[in-house]
Amino acid sequence: MSELREIYHNQLTLSSDKWDPYFDVYERYITKYKNKPITLVEIGVQGGGSIQMWRKFLGESAKIIGIDIDPAVKDHEPFYDENTKIVIGDQGSPQFWDEFLKEHPEIDVLIDDGGHEMKQQILTFEKVFPHITKGGVLICEDTHTSYFAQFGAALYSTNSFVEYSKKLVDVINYQ
Repeated sequence: MSELREIYHNQLTLSSDKWDPYFDVYERYITKYKNKPITLVEIGVQGGGSIQMWRKFLGESAKIIGIDIDPAVKDHEPFYDENTKIVIGDQGSPQFWDEFLKEHPEIDVLIDDGGHEMKQQILTFEKVFPHITKGGVLICEDTHTSYFAQFGAALYSTNSFVEYSKKLVDVINYQ
């Protein structure tokens, strides 16, 4: 069992629901940040366990910020250390991101496990990507929602995060 899976399955006191295939991706791209003074931001705190997981995996040097729209997740803060905090805000709000990024202008790792709606995922990418440090990581989870109408998209929908991402790949590789 990988280190991150071990932490997730056996060392958390708060709940979390991560899909198992994500752990290989996380370890591949986030391991380089272990025991370093980085900033990791995760959108979508819910039960609070993933914030605990990142702390145990990355070590005490990391600054960990959880973002959630639900004020009740602030109740998890007593389970965290002084270098971990929860910010209440709407990832679908440009004003939220403007204020947040003034206070946190450089982010090493961003994990978007928030609302999963197309407008939220695209806005988050557009606002945060310019603030990702060189060599940093931005992971958008649950992109399967790009195929569901209830999240604002469908197969081949120009509104979907997947189609948005494909266009970026085209722009990067066109030349």
